[in-house]
Amino acid sequence: MASYQHKPLGESSREIRLVNLQPGHRSDPIQVTLTHALLDGDIAYDALSYAWGDPNITLPIAIDGLLFQVTVNLESALRHLRLPAEPRVIWIDAICIHQTNIEERDQQVRRMGSVYDNAKNVLVWLGPEADDSDLAMDLLGEKICDKLFGQDHFARPHSLISEEGGNIRHLNAVVKLFDRPWWRRGWTIQEIFGAGRIRENVLLHCGN
Repeated sequence: MASYQHKPLGESSREIRLVNLQPGHRSDPIQVTLTHALLDGDIAYDALSYAWGDPNITLPIAIDGLLFQVTVNLESALRHLRLPAEPRVIWIDAICIHQTNIEERDQQVRRMGSVYDNAKNVLVWLGPEADDSDLAMDLLGEKICDKLFGQDHFARPHSLISEEGGNIRHLNAVVKLFDRPWWRRGWTIQEIFGAGRIRENVLLHCGN
């Protein structure tokens, strides 16, 4: 299969690419198409926030029927986040930005704040299920965003557990959840905060 090559963006400083993640079930090959759109246009999309992982270890997906390599963590995100019956439109930096075109990459990075500001939802991918992460997510539930960030600081995992009366297994699950690479990314603050406060449209995903 031939490799995918990005088509140049138009001259508009507001033009971006969007991933159309095609429907499928968990074990199906990952198929996407790429479209161009204007940030101030009438188009609904989600924006993905995730940790790349090792860029030297990749897995193949198909973009417009052509081969494209993505990191293991991104491949897992696409596999978990796609819908079974309809496409899902997502902005994903590693795919929507031509990473080897330095001029384009620098230009697109400068407008990432606007990309997340205009997204319908910010999808946070913490990674696949491991270390009782399903237990941690169930335990924290809808409180995870409210309790995660204080006015000026991150909440401590043990403070969340003490309020829930959890046991040591619960504590370990939550500590390991908060020890995942996403929490240590430099871009996390920009992607999750807008206008000085946490965005209201953040959806955290971990495993199933």
